[in-house]
Amino acid sequence: MKKKKKQLLKNFDSNGVVHYICLECGIKEKIPKEVVQFLDAGDVAFDPENAPQFDCEKCGGEMYPEYYKNVLGYEFRISDRQ
Repeated sequence: MKKKKKQLLKNFDSNGVVHYICLECGIKEKIPKEVVQFLDAGDVAFDPENAPQFDCEKCGGEMYPEYYKNVLGYEFRISDRQ
């Protein structure tokens, strides 16, 4: 578990991006963390239990973060949706 946590922190906290994965076609996209946080701030009062979502540019499917923690401490992992 510690190894996995270290990898998540290395991949997501240090580089300023959140990796999103399309639930339909599996393509990965890097979204700047500032963009995700900005959209999350607008939605957190209405629906804090859902991560900011994007549409896949390739197939139009729903994209979900590989890992993201919002300002209220809710954590979102792609493994929650697969």
